Amino acid sequence: NQAAVIKGTGGGRSLMLTGHVDVVTAGEGWTVDPFGGERQDGFIYGRGTVDMKGGIAAMVCAVEAVIKGGGPLAGDVVVGTVVDEEAGGMGTLALVAKGYRTDACILTEPTNLDVATLCRGILWGKLVVKGRSGHIEMPQEDWRTGGAVDAIEKARLFLHHFDHLNKDWARTKTHPLISVPCQVKVAQITAGEYPSTYANKAEIVFNAQYLPRERDDNFLGGNVKREIEALVASVAKTDPWLAANPPELEWLLDADCGETPEEEPFVDHLRRCLGELNRRPRLFGAGSHTDMGWFVNVGIPTVIFGPGDVRLAHQYDERVSEDDVIAATKAIALALLTWCGE
Repeated sequence: NQAAVIKGTGGGRSLMLTGHVDVVTAGEGWTVDPFGGERQDGFIYGRGTVDMKGGIAAMVCAVEAVIKGGGPLAGDVVVGTVVDEEAGGMGTLALVAKGYRTDACILTEPTNLDVATLCRGILWGKLVVKGRSGHIEMPQEDWRTGGAVDAIEKARLFLHHFDHLNKDWARTKTHPLISVPCQVKVAQITAGEYPSTYANKAEIVFNAQYLPRERDDNFLGGNVKREIEALVASVAKTDPWLAANPPELEWLLDADCGETPEEEPFVDHLRRCLGELNRRPRLFGAGSHTDMGWFVNVGIPTVIFGPGDVRLAHQYDERVSEDDVIAATKAIALALLTWCGE
């Protein structure tokens, strides 16, 4: 983690520019060197170019341009680059815990040069459903007298109820700025030991999203955890085996969320700066997790703004448009001059 403070002359509003420097693994399928930073046809290729080295470059170059241009800033500027965003956000938590505070913040995640004022929280959970192994081709006694129990069959009960839960969430867990509702999405299923043996155990790993209005007293997803835990417990009670052998639910990750009201002055300020550059940014909410929440939680109005198409993040041949990086740099520089310069 790194933080730099450019002190202003005094009396002006302060601004933080921040982003994460960690990336996901390169994976397979690349047609270029994933860490080569190759430039082709107006794009820069490589793992992390969109998520989010393009945004890091834009914010650092914007500060450099303002300083070299000699434009005096009355307010302080904080530039923070952090780690661990891809695994929960402990880097940004450390930055906030160190006491860095500003009057506004731009998180330079990719937004296609639009402005996001909200991001959802993310829960990762692992549900372990117990069974009892036995020969899959042989008739089985009742489980109470030692018969086999197929963990995969029992796991299907929870998958079925997750589907019903998602239908309910599709109506109740929505937000005007987000195009898709919160859902419980199953990401991994692991079960079975041998083709002729009933599964002794089935593991379901899922991703569940939550909205800022659902946060608990610790600004995290405790309320939604309890909702899912109650569902799992109620489903287990409907089946004699599961009632006697309840599944285990382990929470793997709780990544926070945040929302900045549209009427917050900096939201309009950034949009006006983009207007000066002949851009009409869309206001939206980020469906995926970002580190926005930790800043919002300590009272810093935060927006997400940066170059690149987030749909290219985590893909092979990840790339960012050079024009987008330049446009983002100009917008951030203008925001610095007008927000911190007064």
